[in-house]
This record gives sequence, C-alpha cells and structure tokens, in this order.
Amino acid sequence: MPPHSLGDLQSSEQLIKDLYIDLRQRVNNWASITYQTPQARMGYIGQHLTSIVTGYPGGRSGARGYDLVLPDDRHAEIKTCYRVDQLGKCGECGCSVSAIEIACPRCASHHIERKDDSKWLIGLQNINDLSQIADPSFYYFVLFEFVDLADPREIAASIWKVASSSPGFLLALIDYWFNIRMHSSSKAPLNIWPHRLKRDLMGGQLVYRSIVTDESVVTRIFPGRDEPIQHSIQPLTTQLRTDLLKESKNPGITNSISAYSETLGIGNREDLNSIIHEISLVHERNDSGRASQAQLDDLSIYVYYPRLEAVLEDIPNRLRDLDPVQKLLNLRDAL
Repeated sequence: MPPHSLGDLQSSEQLIKDLYIDLRQRVNNWASITYQTPQARMGYIGQHLTSIVTGYPGGRSGARGYDLVLPDDRHAEIKTCYRVDQLGKCGECGCSVSAIEIACPRCASHHIERKDDSKWLIGLQNINDLSQIADPSFYYFVLFEFVDLADPREIAASIWKVASSSPGFLLALIDYWFNIRMHSSSKAPLNIWPHRLKRDLMGGQLVYRSIVTDESVVTRIFPGRDEPIQHSIQPLTTQLRTDLLKESKNPGITNSISAYSETLGIGNREDLNSIIHEISLVHERNDSGRASQAQLDDLSIYVYYPRLEAVLEDIPNRLRDLDPVQKLLNLRDAL
C-alpha cells in the first residue's frame, strides 16, 4: 500500500475507512454489549468503559436517559474528563506541538508546555435541575490523563465512584447554583478540576485504573479483583490559599465549633484548623495521603457552611432532608 498523503484520493478513502467505517462498526459492537450510545466521542467512550468496569448497562442514550442503570430502580451518572491529545506549545520557539510529538517539530526542543486544563462539567439550567442533582445514587468520574505531563507515551485511565449524597459533592452543587451561577453572565457549567480541593472534598473510591500505551493496557485496579482505594486528597497545608479556604471569601470559617460539635457528630475537633491539621498528619504518616471519607465530609460542612448560610431557606425541599443539608440547618440553629 502506498504511503498516505495530503490531497490524495486513495488516502481520503482509507481515512474514511479507518476513522469512520471501522470505528463505527467497533463502537456499534460495543454498544450492543454496554447499551451505551453508539456515538464515537471520548465522553461516550468513558461511558462504555464504565459499563464494562462496573457491570451495569447504560440507558441506550448519550445525552438523555440514564448513564448507568443500577439494581432496585436506581441509576448513576458518568462524567468524563479527557486530558489527552490537547495541543501544546514549544517553550523555546512557541511552535504548536501535538500530543503525539515528543520534540518541537520546528526547533527540536524537548521543552514542551503541555495543556492539562480539561475538567469535568456539570450543568444546571434551572432550579428543577438542582433539586434532582442527588437523584442518581452515584456519579462516576472518568479521567484520561498523561502519567507524566512531559511524556505523552503513557496514559492513565481512572474511574472514581462518588456518592451524590456526600457533603463535598452535594454542597458544591448547591454552592455553584447560588453563589457562582447566579452571579455569572455566561451561566457556564460547574467546573470540577481533577486534583483540586473541590474535587478532593467529594471523596469517593477509585474503582478502576489502567496504564495505556500504544502497545498495551495494564490494569492496576479492577472491581472484583482489587479493593477500591479511598480518594487521595492533596496536602491541605498547600491549599490554604484556595477560594474555598480563604478567610476573605469564607468569613467565620475558623470560628470555634465546640458548641455544636456534638450536633455534627465530629467529636472534640475545635475548629477548621484542627481538621486541616489532622488531615495533614495523614500525609506525614502515609505518602498516599488518604484522609477518611468521614474527615472529608466533616471538612466539607465547615467549608461550605459560611458560603451557604444565607441561602439555606432557598434550597429546594427535595434536598433539604438529605444529611448534608440537615447538618447545615442544625449548625445554623445551634449558632
């Protein structure tokens, strides 16, 4: 077969065969197994992968219906973040560098500035969307990213399972609706950045991970074979300047909580700083830095309470009976 080239008729036909006909047939074959959409977009590939990994089928639709159909009439949502194949830039001459190039095509420099700014998106269009945010039992967060941002030859594919009722997740969405979206002209979706505090507070379990190269897929974590891993949180002492923890944007966040510690069921921790200190000690004792889900839940209550105190009465009734909102209401009454 002659080499493919630009402006070549045979190349155009081969491209259609490789990237449309063959891909479409393969996706259709997997769709018949997973019951996910047959559309070949990376977000939908994440849905196919999650169905295979979890053993739960999809609802046969990409944009409507349930992403995962669970037993007992429950369902789950899938969010995919694809941080691979973004266009980079040479740090020496400024030339554009594709994700498959190791060196700059113009000056051969290995000083490549690669992008890693993709994130998970959750959009809410109206108050009814907010009221239904906890209807899915779980949210599965799928992430494709380079193992080493400077080296595009290895990709890590990961899936986390997060309960929709966890304080870090639920309160982040309520905070987004009342404090971010309401004051935004663009009404952009909530950005959930991998490896940032907002995502860390959601916790959850890492249920799947594989390392992908052009030649192989090596599965490190798989349900049934391996135990899930509690989501790791970045050292909190390095995140004190983030918006969620800044005193200027979260007034009163370090107030004493001794008066209502029993109400929240958090023992003798006196304030946010003590929680930060306790979680930070995890990093000193264990390189994995895995705070418990209970610690993340406690921290989420303290982080989001000052931001949500003024809008507690506006939270939809459908969410008010959930434990995180009840804790906020109890906290307000105790104060």
